[in-house]
Amino acid sequence: MTSGREGRDRPHAGARVGQAHAHQMQIPLRAKWRGDLNRNRSAKLDAPNWLWSSIVELVGSREAAYLEHCRKYVTDSDLIAEGRSSNVGAGE
Repeated sequence: MTSGREGRDRPHAGARVGQAHAHQMQIPLRAKWRGDLNRNRSAKLDAPNWLWSSIVELVGSREAAYLEHCRKYVTDSDLIAEGRSSNVGAGE
């Protein structure tokens, strides 16, 4: 991520992690947790470096997997159009 994009993606990445965390909770605990978060919200990023690095690694890993999926899909589509078969989806 470029530094300009990092600033734009931080709220998105943080929201996704928060949503995943919230879905693991029972409704009453989730409501209390969200209330605590809203009371303690900071205008600046105070995340520890290890947390930020982990999130960036996770986003990068997911992006790489998605791009590989797209590459295989296009390759498979090209082979089908040419009348050849491929191993995509067969556990290569």
